[in-house]
Amino acid sequence: MINWMRKKLLGFRSDDGGAALLYVTIAIPTLLAITSLAVDMGYVWYVKTRLQTIADMSALAGASKLYTDTAPNVVLLANQYAALNVPSNWNGGNSTTVTVTPEVKCLNTIKTMGLTCQSTSSGNTLKVTVTATTPLFFATALGFKTISLSANSMVSGGGSSPPPMNIAIILDATGSMNNLLGTSCGSLSNPTKIQCASLAAKTLLTKLWASVDQVALYTYPSYDANSLKTFTCASGNNGVKTSVSYKTGASPNYQMVGFTTSFSADKGSPPTGGLDITSPMVLALGKTASTSTATDSTICNGLNLSQLGGQGTSIADAIAQARNDLLAANVALVAKGQPQRRNVMIILSDGDANANVDTAATNDPFLAGSNAPPSTDPGWSIDVPSQADQCQGAVAAADTAAADGTWVYSVAFSAPYAAKGSCQSDRPVTPVTTKPATVNVSSRSCTASNKCQSVASQANTAAWTVNAASGTTQTALTVLGGTIATTCTKSNGSTSGTCTTTVTSPTSVKTETYDLSKYDTTACATMIAIASDASRFYSTDGNTKCASTANPNFTDLVSIFNNVAASIMKKRRIPSGTT
Repeated sequence: MINWMRKKLLGFRSDDGGAALLYVTIAIPTLLAITSLAVDMGYVWYVKTRLQTIADMSALAGASKLYTDTAPNVVLLANQYAALNVPSNWNGGNSTTVTVTPEVKCLNTIKTMGLTCQSTSSGNTLKVTVTATTPLFFATALGFKTISLSANSMVSGGGSSPPPMNIAIILDATGSMNNLLGTSCGSLSNPTKIQCASLAAKTLLTKLWASVDQVALYTYPSYDANSLKTFTCASGNNGVKTSVSYKTGASPNYQMVGFTTSFSADKGSPPTGGLDITSPMVLALGKTASTSTATDSTICNGLNLSQLGGQGTSIADAIAQARNDLLAANVALVAKGQPQRRNVMIILSDGDANANVDTAATNDPFLAGSNAPPSTDPGWSIDVPSQADQCQGAVAAADTAAADGTWVYSVAFSAPYAAKGSCQSDRPVTPVTTKPATVNVSSRSCTASNKCQSVASQANTAAWTVNAASGTTQTALTVLGGTIATTCTKSNGSTSGTCTTTVTSPTSVKTETYDLSKYDTTACATMIAIASDASRFYSTDGNTKCASTANPNFTDLVSIFNNVAASIMKKRRIPSGTT
């Protein structure tokens, strides 16, 4: 018995079957601690990622207003977008608490990339810092109740570089552009309008990169070859002011300088050498009046010549030609194995589009009234057909370009805005063509000086126009073909009675109704409609007169073109340490 008990005791001593339970019991607290920390760290990672999203969305939204709004409004928009991205269960009770701090900055590094701080917000970059204090769960057992986290994002106002672009600049070169501006323009003191426009266009060129952008210059009215030589200093015309002979023929030309990258003194990214004053583009825009260096003073005056003007405006033709050239520029790039570029059109006009009226044409009923539109009878004389309905034509041409995907910018330079005060070539017409059996085209009373006289039937070989007015409606009736005759209620020679002229079996009768009460097409309305969207319309009137609702804070042409340059560049995130 004693031996048996001794063997059993020795067996218990060597049996390790219960050790695993002991090890597990000891390890459970450690495993729970590691699992708890993993849960807390996962939540911290989620919060950190969400903070970065809040910072990015806030900065991208606010930066979109850096060049169009004040700094407080930029900050306000950034805060609004931040709030939209904060989870609804945060910022309450013991949950995660978030603080958003947007800052408008003017960074020198971004300035050298072409993004000026001459903006409404006085900055070119928005930095958004987001901080949060978030509670921990299982880590509280170890004494860690909360943790502080942060994220930041910095976005440039227009981007660190422009996208590849084909840019067509269209400048008004009509006679009114010779008028003094009456105020300063950038660095210029009371220049002419064309000098201001030229400086603004050159300011735009300084923001573009010749390494990725090419630019063409258009003016209207059209010009002839000799004028082109004068403007671009070709054939020894350096600085010579000669009369400009604009041509309004069947195939007018509005392109002064074709698409070129030679406007910049270097092809760096970004360029740092300024403008190339030997470039045809810069020569055409004239000498840089903001400087007085000897080299600069020797280049030609370009569009700053005093002899501007010409036959009609033909802005629609200029837009149409620029649109065709933009499309052709991309075709040429593809043929060279290069990708297509974004097409951009920038149109500046200081007034309405007008055609030339033959005031001696007495059979046009509207020539007597300055606010009435012309009819289409032969009395309305224009040099080329495109000079009729020029305001409507300009809008149609711009709409066609926008339909191609072109960004169309419109700049109204003190454009007329009063109803019935501009766009005199436009006709609010509702034409109806019929073919009645008989049309009375004239009726008159017989008097001593205009006695009754009947006329035998004869072929109607020319258009016969009849006009009648009633209140604000005026109707022009044009009768073609048929047989014309005059009959009288009294015998020939009588000094009383009525004579009526009738056309029988006319080929056609066209009725044009002019609603003068709706004749309110203006230069301002035209320029607004030319822009491909409201954000691309600018006006030197700001938020008054011919107002720009999207860009009311820009009234100086140089600041307008600076803002256009910024808007065509892409917003980009930049390293937070950028200075």
